[in-house]
Order: sequence, then C-alpha cells, then structure tokens
Amino acid sequence: MVGLPTREDNVLDLVITSHLLLMSQVNVAQPFANSDHFLVDFTAEQMFEGKPYTRRKVCLWDGADFDAMWMYLSQIDWNVLCR
Repeated sequence: MVGLPTREDNVLDLVITSHLLLMSQVNVAQPFANSDHFLVDFTAEQMFEGKPYTRRKVCLWDGADFDAMWMYLSQIDWNVLCR
C-alpha cells in the first residue's frame, strides 16, 4: 500500500489490511517533528455489519424497592394534589 520511501530510500512503514478496498489515499508526507521516518497518511473506510448501536434506557425493575415506593406514595394526599 505504501509505494514511496518512508525512511531515506527504503519503504519501512507499511499499511497492512485484510480488505484492500477499504484503504485509500495513501500518501507519504514530510517527517513529523524530529522523526527520521516520513509520515504515512491514509484514509480507512469502516466496514459496518449489522444494525447500528442504538442507545436506549433500560429499567431494572427487579432491583426496585416497591415497599418503599408504596410507603412514599401512600403519604401523599392525592385528593388535594389532583384537584
């Protein structure tokens, strides 16, 4: 995938993939900071299989303290509150 030298006259830095079509725009640029290797820049496409992850709220009713909720709710004067 890297067709130009990345250190002096040698190709030492590689981009390895099992899906060649997912990699594109492989470029060799100037070294980063004080590195003696050239920078290898590339675009990788994401291969997505299955349904996208959807965040959802899950109520864990098994862990609820129904007795405490009943005690709390029974202390409310619902006739006054719902007028």
